[in-house]
Formats: sequence, structure tokens, C-alpha cells
Amino acid sequence: MDVLSDIDSLAFMRRVGRLYRHLHVALQPRLEQTLGLHPKEVQALSAVALGQDSPSAISARLGSPPPSTSRLIDRLVEANLLERHGHPDDLRRFRLVLTERGAHTLEEARALARTRLNELLGGVPTEELADADRALARLETRLGWEND
Repeated sequence: MDVLSDIDSLAFMRRVGRLYRHLHVALQPRLEQTLGLHPKEVQALSAVALGQDSPSAISARLGSPPPSTSRLIDRLVEANLLERHGHPDDLRRFRLVLTERGAHTLEEARALARTRLNELLGGVPTEELADADRALARLETRLGWEND
């Protein structure tokens, strides 16, 4: 039996992807104009803040190839938003740590994102947004992706 017989799974995937793309496009100009950062750079700062402190972990989280992630990390280090610290168990590796400026910038980016999302979603009834949030959270949990 087809588990998704009542819905078109590809249409569902397109809808989620389209929603993400539109929200991303709506946020990008604000982040770039105000903070000089691309959303992927903000996502990298957020990943480090959540404890994903290696380039490979950030690359996996962003869905970016390692060379692109390495250049992104270099830009964030040059901007004094991240620091590289030697790994305690392996001198060939390093851990990434938010600088004070990086932590402050991340908070600013989150505030900008909240404000912009509130502008965009302000016309949607709160209960509808809460229902959608709960449904997506349940889906993440069932797929084992809630800690991603």
C-alpha cells in the first residue's frame, strides 16, 4: 500500500521547498544590507552556536560542498565573527568558536529575521501558523530529523 496515496508527495516537497525559497529570498536583502551577510553565513554562525564546531558539520548542515564551506568559514574568520581553535585531540583539526562580535551579529541577524518574518506572516492567523508549526515538528520527529 502506498503510504502517501492521499497526497502527491512530490507536490508536497515542492510546496515546502517553494515556501523555504520565498522566505529565504525575502530575508536575504535585509541581512545583506544591514549586516553584510548572506543567509548561509548566518546559518553557519547559528550552527557553531548550536555546537556544530567543525567544517564538516557545517558543510553537512548547509548542504554545501567542503570547498565552498571552507571559503565561507574563511570569510567569517576574516570578519572576526568566528575563530579557529586547535582541536584538543588532533592537532591537524580545529574547532570553530563564535567570537563576541559573532555572537552579537548572530543575535542581530535573528532579530532581523524575526521582524521580517512577522511582516511577511502577519496576515496569516496565528492558529494556522501554530497548526503548521506543530505539523512540521511532528513530521521532523517521525523522520528523525528534529535535531538536525
